[in-house]
Amino acid sequence: MRRDPPTQARTRRIPGATHGFGRATRWLAGLVVAAVLGCPARPALAHNVDGKLGLGFEETLTAVGNRFDASQPGTGQADLRAAGVAVRYYIGNIGIEGIVSAGLHLPGSFRGDDGNTVKTSTDPGAEITGFLSLGGLYNLFRAPSVNLAVGARVLLGYSRFNRQVKDNTTGVPVQDGDGFRIESHSRFGLTLELPLRVEFFFSPAFAIAGAVGPVISVNGDEANPLTGGRDSVDVGLTRGDFSGGLGFAYYF
Repeated sequence: MRRDPPTQARTRRIPGATHGFGRATRWLAGLVVAAVLGCPARPALAHNVDGKLGLGFEETLTAVGNRFDASQPGTGQADLRAAGVAVRYYIGNIGIEGIVSAGLHLPGSFRGDDGNTVKTSTDPGAEITGFLSLGGLYNLFRAPSVNLAVGARVLLGYSRFNRQVKDNTTGVPVQDGDGFRIESHSRFGLTLELPLRVEFFFSPAFAIAGAVGPVISVNGDEANPLTGGRDSVDVGLTRGDFSGGLGFAYYF
């Protein structure tokens, strides 16, 4: 029996179908590219403080009050806490900073070394405390809400207080008329700080900060009003706690 050869299936080509598909693909690709190029640029992932002026409060690392020689004669608690109004201005990643504070005490009477009221020949004068910190910061890393900076500060402290005059030989308080003699006495202090500072921005205008780092205090014969130490050089390598190195600022 004769068999006819198998008939091959014939596929009919639709004229222009392939050409139309390629044209549609190119049109879609062009649309995607145009959409990507037309999107606004993504903002930089860093908080920019260039040209910003910050005003707020800052506690220095010295405010922690770590002393090595607090048991030495003539030493004790610091006359003031090294914290106050902070002003900071940034030029690029470099910040110029100043912190200042002052206090005034108008005593109505004078108390001796034992804490009891002492009758004096003159009224006790005003007692003053104050400090000034000058320094700079450099932002090492900047994120959308957090900046990490290193810096350096020089702190100068001053204290004027009333002290009972004592005889240089016997150490006995000197009487003058119907009372004891008192005098105003001044002392100065110096500390150096190298803070590692983190600043967190809740908004472009408001931020809080914390810091940790080494502190060097230079103490003379008189007690340092910033630390209470005397006749020494004290070094704290990682000074800082929840009550020192903290601050906030509003940026204009």
